[in-house]
Amino acid sequence: MNAQRITVTQDMVTNEKAYYDAFLLFDEDSVSDPLNGNAGTPITFWQNWILSSDFYPISAVVDLGTQYNITSISLFDGSGSGDVTIQTGTPFNWNTQFTDNMNSYLSWSTHNLNINSRYIRIVIDNPNIQLGEVVFYGSKTGTVNQAQPQNHNQPPMRDFIGINGFHVDPISRLSVAKHLREYHMWVWDEGGDSASSATYAGYPNNQYGFSPSWVTGWDIDSFYANATAAGIEVVPCLLTSPLWIVGAGNMDSLENKPIFNGEDPENPMSYAERADYFYQYVARYGQNTVPLGNLKLRSDNQPKTGLGYINYIEDWNEQDKYWKGRKALFQPYEYSAMLSADYDGHKSQLGTLAGAKNADPNIKVVMGGIAGLNLDFVKAMKFWSDHHRNGDFPADVINYHFYSNNIGGQVMGQSPSYPISPEEDNLYEDLKKLVDYRDKYLPGIEIWISEFGYDTDTLSPIGCKPYGPFSNEQVQAMWIIRTYLACVAAGIDRTQMYMLADVWSTSDTSASPGMFNTSGLTSDSYTGYKPKVSYFYLYAFRERLQNMTFDTIISSGNPNVNVYKFKSLSNPDSVAYCVWAPTHNNTQISNYQLQLDNPVTAKQVELIDQDTLGIETILSISNQSVEINVNENVKIILVEQGINSSVLGNNTQDSFEIYPNPCKEELRFNANDLNGSDRVIIKNTLGQQIKVIDVKPNMTIDVSALSKGTYLIGLQSKQTFQEFVKH
Repeated sequence: MNAQRITVTQDMVTNEKAYYDAFLLFDEDSVSDPLNGNAGTPITFWQNWILSSDFYPISAVVDLGTQYNITSISLFDGSGSGDVTIQTGTPFNWNTQFTDNMNSYLSWSTHNLNINSRYIRIVIDNPNIQLGEVVFYGSKTGTVNQAQPQNHNQPPMRDFIGINGFHVDPISRLSVAKHLREYHMWVWDEGGDSASSATYAGYPNNQYGFSPSWVTGWDIDSFYANATAAGIEVVPCLLTSPLWIVGAGNMDSLENKPIFNGEDPENPMSYAERADYFYQYVARYGQNTVPLGNLKLRSDNQPKTGLGYINYIEDWNEQDKYWKGRKALFQPYEYSAMLSADYDGHKSQLGTLAGAKNADPNIKVVMGGIAGLNLDFVKAMKFWSDHHRNGDFPADVINYHFYSNNIGGQVMGQSPSYPISPEEDNLYEDLKKLVDYRDKYLPGIEIWISEFGYDTDTLSPIGCKPYGPFSNEQVQAMWIIRTYLACVAAGIDRTQMYMLADVWSTSDTSASPGMFNTSGLTSDSYTGYKPKVSYFYLYAFRERLQNMTFDTIISSGNPNVNVYKFKSLSNPDSVAYCVWAPTHNNTQISNYQLQLDNPVTAKQVELIDQDTLGIETILSISNQSVEINVNENVKIILVEQGINSSVLGNNTQDSFEIYPNPCKEELRFNANDLNGSDRVIIKNTLGQQIKVIDVKPNMTIDVSALSKGTYLIGLQSKQTFQEFVKH
């Protein structure tokens, strides 16, 4: 009788170190069944591409989903030598079944077993080993329970669109988005520079400084208060270690893990100092008040708690930074241990004054953004959480970074390299895989992209280059908008581009500022945050879509035309279509017919330089469609439909007319069948009432005091509203 070969799918494999692709051990079925006469030669093998012994051993766990009787395991040895160990048992409590020294050059070796297990672990000892394929044989003795995907609702675009920046950036420029990822170094809040850290006592006798901070006396309280007043939601990204942990004077080691020498990085108890920091930060800036006696403040800081400035807090930045060496890099289990400590004091095992959730149970903890769309890192974190936290994942948000380029990943000096558009990068498809995994295995948890972007310096490895009629700044602007669209269509919850301002001084006379230094929407602080083209594109994009959510991808009938539909949260008759050519060759499509559903009015918004609302053009409707010219710059088509009873304008008995629209100083308002006691209501797109006026026939409304943006206007008695734009 033939041996029963066990099929291994990608979902079954947990890559414990998240290096390269462990599924390469199971991907060549056509040549990998040696016990049934198919002993071919596999050509792919799993190896850590960094190829450094510092990052070994590497290991992967196969979860078969239920108990199996394992009768044998076959390994294909490519080249090199060293130990490959096979283990079974329960996760984190393994029993070694055998060790193969991998001396069978380009051949299969089979190890007979008779063991019952759900899990099989493969450990590769060193980078010289080329393990080509692994085949399990045996029979199922239990029942497999399949996880089912769950639906997930996305936020409106006003909450979806975010940027990266610093607390020293001007609020006026940060207002280009309403969601700021704020880079925030631990040394600013505790211990300070080398001189002060040399004598600083540290944990448990901490002395935190926020206003003023330890570095240059910054007033973090005031920045958060001003940002909140401007409608900007700040998410602090607490990154780097303090000098009093990594060693005073050792500035180059700030990105190392925040543990003392000799501590176990996979033990949550090793991160007591960081968990204390998270508690104190959230106790001050979160929504919940704690007893003042719980605070640990420097004498020049006023005791404050529950200031209500933050709803999210992010833990670290690019914890998988292999280019900084093993001391800086967190493997998934190591990062999970720190995150668990910072989340809730590892379920309060570090005490009730440790971790963000113990300060504010409603705060949302964001995992640090990992450098690339590496699902394996998150899968390994979930595996750790399943067995160390009883399935309670220690984050409310999964977080990724990516930069679209021909190399893939963060590039980091690899050459040759150049940026590519999000469509060339297959970004939507790659993001959809992350979302599908979340919906199935981590339902209810948000997914963020907290870094993406392009440089405007043409010499940078991710620097946009002009082509056709488009300058390098226009290319950056177009690709930023198209990336936001790919993210929202795939189901990402929030996306923050990198970043508000360039971080390179234009006084630098070098030939090129290098990678990531000219990714800003504006110039650097030395030149006054001068807006680039992308600043105006993003401002108008957010302004026009802020009260809408993504609805669906529309089939355009043309492979060179993408159409994404959005729907309004405040008016079911208001929809928007984003239309563009997803190419990078100056595609021009004239007279494209965009099909609409019961349109009443339609207008086109074109994103341009120097205009925070874009250029608006009224479109003619014919046969339920409008005719537009499509190119690689996204156009927004705003449509009022005639589906619901709340249709606006002169199409119902409750009609009213407004003009001009857009307007600057005055708005004319004409309505029929007026009630003398009626009032005109003006709301913002959040639905908040901001102006009430007694109604008169053919009245003129002064709107000069309103900020630029989109508003809703209607009659109080009718509760029907129409959008207008204030320039």
